[in-house]
Amino acid sequence: MRARTHDGDVIAVYPIGGNRDATTYFYDRSLYALAGRKVIQPDPRAGYIAAYHGAPRIDGFAVVWQSEDGTLLRRVR
Repeated sequence: MRARTHDGDVIAVYPIGGNRDATTYFYDRSLYALAGRKVIQPDPRAGYIAAYHGAPRIDGFAVVWQSEDGTLLRRVR
């Protein structure tokens, strides 16, 4: 995901089917892995959405990258 985003981009982390501990873990790991970007809790106003272990369909966003680990969506204009 880091290779497909830039410093200063706002990325909302979106855990799929996770409990509170999983959500916190994914958010904390994202802060490290996406250093230089602004990582926030789920918010559809973000420029990107990083989904862990899933591929959500969110209006106004298109898939940029996808693997078995998750999906990166980018806001489309």
